Order: sequence, then C-alpha cells, then structure tokens
Amino acid sequence: MTIKKWLGYLLFTLCGYLLFLIGTLPATQLYNVAKEQIPGLQLAQIKGSVWDGSAQQLTFKGLQIGPIYWQFKPLSLLFGQIEVALTISDAKLKATSRAGSTLSGEFYLSNLKGESSVEIITSLIPNLPVTPAGSIIFDLEEVGFSDQHLSSATGNIDWQRASVTQPIDIQIGNLNLRLNSDDDGIHGKISDQGATLGIDAQLELQASGQYQIKGKIQPKPNTPTDLINALNILGRPDPTGAISINLSGHL
Repeated sequence: MTIKKWLGYLLFTLCGYLLFLIGTLPATQLYNVAKEQIPGLQLAQIKGSVWDGSAQQLTFKGLQIGPIYWQFKPLSLLFGQIEVALTISDAKLKATSRAGSTLSGEFYLSNLKGESSVEIITSLIPNLPVTPAGSIIFDLEEVGFSDQHLSSATGNIDWQRASVTQPIDIQIGNLNLRLNSDDDGIHGKISDQGATLGIDAQLELQASGQYQIKGKIQPKPNTPTDLINALNILGRPDPTGAISINLSGHL
C-alpha cells in the first residue's frame, strides 16, 4: 500500500470517528455552544443528540415558541461551518431553516421559510407605537447576525390581511417587504399588494439595531371614507391626499 493511499484511509477513518463523536454528543452540548453565540437564548426539555435532537420550548427576548427540532449537517464541516437543519412547529409560528455558525463565530440562518402571526414578530420590537394584526409569510434566502445584532437579510416578507387595531382601526390588505443588504446595513422596500391603501415606504436597519421607516400612505379611489378620516389622525395629508409616515426605534 502506497503512503498516499495509506494517508487517505487514515484521513477517512479520522473523519468518520469525528462524525461519530459529534453524533453521540448529548444535545446539551449543542445548546452550550448556541447560547454563547446568542445571549438570552434558553431551551427547555432538551432531548436527543447533537446529530438529531429537539427542545420542547425556545425562549428568546420574551418570545416563547416550540417545539423545535434539529438535525446536524456533517457536510457543513467541509466548508468551515457548523450547521443544523431546523424545524419549528408552534401554534403561532411554523418554519424551516438551516442555522449555522462560521469558524469566526458569526451566526446565520439560510433558506428560512414559514408562516407566523404578526404578534410573534412585533414582540421583538419594543415600544412599537401601533398594534398590528394579520399573518406573516416569510421566504428569506439568508439572515446574518454579528455581535449579537441582525447584520444582513435578503428575501421577501408578506404581511397578509394586514391591519392596525391601535391607536386607530385600519384594515389595509396585503403588504410586501423586500429586503437586501450591503455594508451600510439592511434596506427594505415596503409596497402594497392590492391593498385598500397605497403604501410606498423604505426601511433602513443599522447594525446597531436602530431602524427607521419613512414613506407615504396614499388613499385610493376605492378607499372607504371612514378609513380616510381615520388616517387623518396620523398626520395632515398633502394636496394629493398622501400622509407621510416616519417611524423609528431600536430592535
């Protein structure tokens, strides 16, 4: 047997042994790594192994969902990553994704798809001046985190049967948010999808967590009169009937 072939067998054996060790590690070991990457993350009733496991409940910043299931993806090691396939099955949130961490410690989600009640999303945004309702459909190619903050996001989020119940009751319809990222942060384009109101706004989210939404709400010819009157509470309309919006805060 040549040295080259012998080294190949040795490398194959070592890789197999490494995967065996990973597969037999208890799931609590994966949790210990994850909670260091994501401060505030808590998992309850953890079962299984790093390779294939579950937790009955996940808690993060006051948000509670579960159960959550994961499966380790060993091929990710070849690309310098530790990655698992995630499935969340909750009454208010159903999602699938791949979650991973690079060797430099950056956490990411890829191919994130699912459906959520709007309350799940807004629970992560403190001091929101309105109370929204409806459901959220998301299809995100990637979501990145750096220094415990959201750093990048690419994909689509649809707000279906969108409405606001406080401080005024507004039935809007369907809205779309298209996200992309660059070195300056995350940028979003908010537009209506046949809603009862014309909405054209921009979202800017900085790495620090500071966000701003600026744009206009424009009544349409078929917008109900009582809805137009309710919108006047938000501000004075311009000569075209459009009302400017400017919301800001910190995630």
